Amino acid sequence: NSILQKLGLKDGESIDHPWINKALERAQQKVEARNFDIRKTLIKFDNVLNDQRHVVFSQRKDAMNSKNIFNYSDEFIYIAFKAYRDVKKKFFDSLSKSTFSITNADDKNGSYMIQNTKSKPFSYSLNSNSDFSLKILEKDFNGMKILINKTELWTKLTGKFNAYNILLVYAIAKGFKISDDFILKNLSLLSSPEGRFELVNDVSDKIGIIDYAHSPDSLKNVITTINEIKKSDKILITVVGCGGNRDKSKRPLMGKIASSLSDKVIFTSDNPRHENPLDIINQMRDGVNDIDLNKVDYEIDREKAIQKACLKARINDVILVAGKGHEKYQVHGDLKTDFNDKEILIKSLKTKP
Repeated sequence: NSILQKLGLKDGESIDHPWINKALERAQQKVEARNFDIRKTLIKFDNVLNDQRHVVFSQRKDAMNSKNIFNYSDEFIYIAFKAYRDVKKKFFDSLSKSTFSITNADDKNGSYMIQNTKSKPFSYSLNSNSDFSLKILEKDFNGMKILINKTELWTKLTGKFNAYNILLVYAIAKGFKISDDFILKNLSLLSSPEGRFELVNDVSDKIGIIDYAHSPDSLKNVITTINEIKKSDKILITVVGCGGNRDKSKRPLMGKIASSLSDKVIFTSDNPRHENPLDIINQMRDGVNDIDLNKVDYEIDREKAIQKACLKARINDVILVAGKGHEKYQVHGDLKTDFNDKEILIKSLKTKP
């Protein structure tokens, strides 16, 4: 917030392009409003960004059945990644000479984005030569020591995905000519938002983590980070589900990622809405590799699933409760009831076998 205030911006406000937020909100509303199944639904989202930028959801059978072209790195799924990438490129193409642009040099699409831009391009990276660089020196569940453009800094955030976010914030601030002292001071004060890699480790000898991860990419990032930090002789137990009346194609992917990267996994309910929660769980199980089937358990009742995970865990084992994060409700049919992953996790960690 301090960096945004220094730029004269409000928290959540877009830089130069407020219509981007509006367009994405409209897209999100369209996707969330319907029982979205990419194998059945053709969605055309045209004429949103200056009548030039559009995302088309193809209904071609071969596209629907090809896992290689799915891009899950955003909140909703784009089929035909090339078309989506080209839409994003138009943001860069439309920039004037008086602006600057920043791309991730570790992303193979980064250089493509700035091929035709008139803006002044900058790059950031954890692994490659770039204008802005960062190296992770140490990390644990409480944070990490980083070297950012030759300056050491301790941050309460942890993990490679957070390192990229920190570096991007630094690069943007530098683009606006903010001093290093101001940027680094405020970066050191950052902490995880509620429900985002939120640590619960002061009520038990076990380690609990709450995270909002509810897409394949975000779930993979969180589990990978945990595995990089936890002790090698300790296990990770993941509790995760998928929302009802939402994209069904991600369910087997979520099941595959959770089961292949965790030592144990419990599939459970996560806002089943008007679907049978057991059907959702079975669709998640469809993605589990045969070699990982012995890791998988299920419990429709989310509170019982969290309790079961805590009872299975031993000293310094990690329990990840993923999918709801900061949400404080559970949706069954049209009924929204109070439900708080963190409160239930704390209570469950305190419970003795």
